Amino acid sequence: MQTKLPELKCWRRGVQGILSAWALTLVPALNVPVFWPILLLYFVVLFAYTCRRQIGHMVRWRYVPFAGGKKTYRAMAGGFAKDDGKIQGGPTFADKNLTSGGGKWRAD
Repeated sequence: MQTKLPELKCWRRGVQGILSAWALTLVPALNVPVFWPILLLYFVVLFAYTCRRQIGHMVRWRYVPFAGGKKTYRAMAGGFAKDDGKIQGGPTFADKNLTSGGGKWRAD
């Protein structure tokens, strides 16, 4: 098996990038002032552009990473029900004799 990027080349390119960036910080002609709101806007646009597939996937499956806590469930006669009513039914003591058979569920 041959990798697309061997480890030695990866390390070499990383070190070259760090050294060239460090050397360019010493050049006074490249010391330009940057207005921080423009830099922040650039970061947000760059982040959205590079993560557009992942963001689209999260929107498609209604994943909200900043939701406030765990979903709550309300009691319903005869089983379980989610707040939006999609999940219904469930085991009850009236449906099965849960005390016999040595199962996990026991009525006592």
